[in-house]
Amino acid sequence: MERIGNPLNSKDILQINDDWRMFRDKFIGRGCFGDVFKGQNKTTGEIVAVKMVRLEMIKMFQGVFDQERLMKEIQLMQDLSKNPHENIVKFYDYVEQDRVVYMMMELCDTTLLNHLKEKKKFTEEEALRYGAQILEGLHELHERSISHRDLKLDNILIKNGVCKITDFGMGADKG
Repeated sequence: MERIGNPLNSKDILQINDDWRMFRDKFIGRGCFGDVFKGQNKTTGEIVAVKMVRLEMIKMFQGVFDQERLMKEIQLMQDLSKNPHENIVKFYDYVEQDRVVYMMMELCDTTLLNHLKEKKKFTEEEALRYGAQILEGLHELHERSISHRDLKLDNILIKNGVCKITDFGMGADKG
């Protein structure tokens, strides 16, 4: 497990609450509704991904995505994490403060899209392995009556060679 000690520059650390901190200088990526940074569970020292969603950004997408939809995504991820599956990203916690929602999730190495861009193409063995892992994750979602509806290479993360489905905000629907 990666650990980050106490960085010297405290302005780069956001103390989210007593349990979580986010490293502003450890930017991972950007999505439609927020940025992702490395963070840390202050009790265990585990390094996580922190998705930071500014509620004012959601207002720009009214009709497509709203705060109610964000809370449904969080509830869905909490439900999925009660009985975790290897091919679905783990969700740890969320905190809402000062019109920002921080979602703490399993930190992965890259997206499947970035991995493909790096490699240019997958071998047949890699394609079969990744495809099988994605299907395992989808099967688990469907067993729980969840359809993702926004599955794409950017919404599949890789950690230690294992594909994990993520980003349930736009598509997931329990029903």
